[in-house]
Amino acid sequence: MRIGRRITAAGAAIALACGLGLSGCSSEEGDTAAETGAQSTAEVEEGAFPVTIEHAFGETTIEQAPARVVALGHSDVDPLLALGVTPVWVRAWTSEGPLPWQEPLIEGPAPEWVDMKEVDAEEIAAAEPDLILALYSGGDQETYDKPSRIAPTVTYRTGNGNWRQGWEDSTRDAAAAVGRPEKGEELIADVHERIAALREAHPEWEGKTAAMVFVEEGELGVNTSKDPRSRLLASIGFTIPESFDEFDEDGYYVTFSRERADLLDLDVLILDAPGEECVMDDLKADPALGQLPAITGGHAFCIGEVLAEDQQEALAWQTVLGIPYLLDALEEQLTRVVGE
Repeated sequence: MRIGRRITAAGAAIALACGLGLSGCSSEEGDTAAETGAQSTAEVEEGAFPVTIEHAFGETTIEQAPARVVALGHSDVDPLLALGVTPVWVRAWTSEGPLPWQEPLIEGPAPEWVDMKEVDAEEIAAAEPDLILALYSGGDQETYDKPSRIAPTVTYRTGNGNWRQGWEDSTRDAAAAVGRPEKGEELIADVHERIAALREAHPEWEGKTAAMVFVEEGELGVNTSKDPRSRLLASIGFTIPESFDEFDEDGYYVTFSRERADLLDLDVLILDAPGEECVMDDLKADPALGQLPAITGGHAFCIGEVLAEDQQEALAWQTVLGIPYLLDALEEQLTRVVGE
């Protein structure tokens, strides 16, 4: 079963039509987050409020510690939980409930988990938030304005739109918003330490070209260097080809025809197949992909064949909690396909 995130053209259209999740999207019946009573319990650092946070659509001032936070960005729940804040309402991409690294950190009543396609303004308003985070998201000024009418809203930083905001920026802004900026820096430093240790342990990865590749009917897709998953690969020593960025200098994902499979003549390929199973034996028999050195030489893997579903989620969402959860499994597979 494929879990890894890849926002297709249709998916991006839905996401942007819903903007930050507030227009033209349906909602299922159920208890509202306001009824659950979930709230923030994190200890606020001295002098943390009031705080003004700059973002792509201006700035947001938060006067005091929020008690009812909505995680509207697709992975914003993770930095909140890492900071000791249990949101009242969570917008998830594929999950119907907390993932293994999230569940132990939930305090008090469980937040309401809502799928991306099941969101509307009334539902968010019913959660009675005093802060809305839309850090890992897309959209424009109009879509930002809608949640900001409900409660103070912090979205992605300038230059980080279209699903490109890295986990460090999301963690820092979430930390500032809930009054724990020093804790945010500690969390980031801990993950950086884990990443640095992994890179040091594998000098053989240094400089090898690699990419996340998506095999679709009639075309191939690849993450550019701006995608958070590509950044993770770069942080542990791999090189993401600059040629991918030339297709779309502002995007996180580009596509090209199977006739240009030669663009994937790289040292390592991490593959997925949106909407279907990715099977290495099938790729080896594929007229275009089967000729690539990484595939013929055994330097590639399909994530659905070697990673558990929760590990695939962690790879897809690149967060301060998900990355540490993923690293051991990712190390195992990269060691296997790269060799000594």
